[in-house]
Amino acid sequence: MENPDRRFHGITQANELVNLTEFFINHILPDLKSANINEYPVLKADGIKYIMFFRNQVPKDQLLVAIPLLISHLQAESIVVHTYAAHALERFFTMRGGANATLISAADMLPYTEQLLSNLFKALSLPGSCENEYIMKAIMRSFSLLQEAIIPYIPSVIPQLTQKLLAVSKNPSKPHFNHYLFESICLSVRITCRANPATVSSFEEALFMVFTEILRNDVQEQRTPTGYDLRQR
Repeated sequence: MENPDRRFHGITQANELVNLTEFFINHILPDLKSANINEYPVLKADGIKYIMFFRNQVPKDQLLVAIPLLISHLQAESIVVHTYAAHALERFFTMRGGANATLISAADMLPYTEQLLSNLFKALSLPGSCENEYIMKAIMRSFSLLQEAIIPYIPSVIPQLTQKLLAVSKNPSKPHFNHYLFESICLSVRITCRANPATVSSFEEALFMVFTEILRNDVQEQRTPTGYDLRQR
C-alpha cells in the first residue's frame, strides 16, 4: 500500500508478502554493479528509482552497498541516470535513524567523501546538467551531512562554486539551482570558519569580487523549464 507521504519520504508502506530487500539484491544490484555505467540506461534509471522509492523498506546495510554504486552513476552519460543518482543520494542523506540523527552518518560516508564530491562537481559539466538542480541539491546535502569532513576539499570546492555562481548570475534562470548553490556556499563558509576563524579573510577574498559583480549588473532572474522534475519524490 502506498502512502501519500511518499512524495517526500519515498514509499512508507508496502505489501508484506513482497520481499523488497530480496528483490533489490537479486534483481537491482546486478544492474547497478555493472562496470559499464552507460550500458542499459533505462534499466539503470529504473534500478535507481527502485532503491530511492523503497529506501525506507531496505535495511541500512543495503543502502550502504548502494551508495558507492550511486556515486559511480553520477558520471553516467544519460542525464536521467546521473540526475536520479544525485537525487537518490540526496534523499538517502535526509533519512532519519535513532534519536532523530541522520540514518547515514558522516562516518559512514568517510570512505566515499572524495569520490562523492568529485563526481558531483564533475556531473555539473555533463551535457545538459550545467545547472542541474538535483546535483546542486545533492552537493548542498552532502556538505550538510559531512560537516568538517569537507574542510580538506574546500580549496578545490570554493573556486568551482564561485565560478558557477558567476556564470549563472549573468543569466539566472533556474531559481532552485541558484538557491542550492547559495546554500552550498554558505555551508562551506560556516563549516570552515567555525573550525578555523582565520579562514574568514580567505572567503572574503574569494567571494567579494563575485558578489560585487552580481550587485553591479543587477540581473533579474528569468525562469525556464527544467525539463524534468523529481521534487515530489
